[in-house]
This record gives sequence, C-alpha cells and structure tokens, in this order.
Amino acid sequence: MFLVDDHRWLLDTLAHVLSLEDGIEVCGTATSGEEAIETLPDHVDVLLTDMRLPGMSGADVVRALATRRPDVACVVVSAKPGDEVRAEALDAGAVAYVVKGDLPALVHTIHTCCAPA
Repeated sequence: MFLVDDHRWLLDTLAHVLSLEDGIEVCGTATSGEEAIETLPDHVDVLLTDMRLPGMSGADVVRALATRRPDVACVVVSAKPGDEVRAEALDAGAVAYVVKGDLPALVHTIHTCCAPA
C-alpha cells in the first residue's frame, strides 16, 4: 500500500497505524500527487490518497493511475464529507471513498475492496 497526503505528520501517523494492521503493508508515502506518480513502486496494489492536495488533486492522481497503472486500486479520503466529494472520487475511478479520520472504515475498505482476487 502507498499513501499520499500533504500533511507529513498525518501521513507518518497513518503509515504507522496501518502497518500495525494484519494484512496491510505500507511500502511508501508521498506528500503530493506528482511525487506519488513518480515514485510509486511497481509492486504496489493499493494507493490511498487525500482528495485535496496542492497541485494535482487526489482525483487527478486516480485518473492518472487509471491509464498508467490500472492494476492499482485507489482509495480516496477527505476531511470533507459529502456526496459531491464522494462522487468526484468515484467518477475519477477510485474503488472507494472514506471520510478522513474514520480508521475502522478505512481498514475495512482496504480489506474488502482492495483484497487480491
């Protein structure tokens, strides 16, 4: 799993917490969409991105990966709940949208929507 968020402290905390979960391995992080696209390892199967990033948005990252790395399942998180943000994420090609801060929902989403076939 690869994580993208422009708040480094949140990114590091989330990486640590998720790495403690059974079946989840965090193999990298990025603080921007551009950095994520450039540094995403070949073996990554799940990318978690914040929707609101400087420069490239989370939806932009999802769209870019849909053409470059269609094998990567993208999950979008946002502190802003609502149907509009959720629709934007899913329309971009994300497999799921989770409200930022809902760790149980995020872990459940990773295990159910992003489990290897």
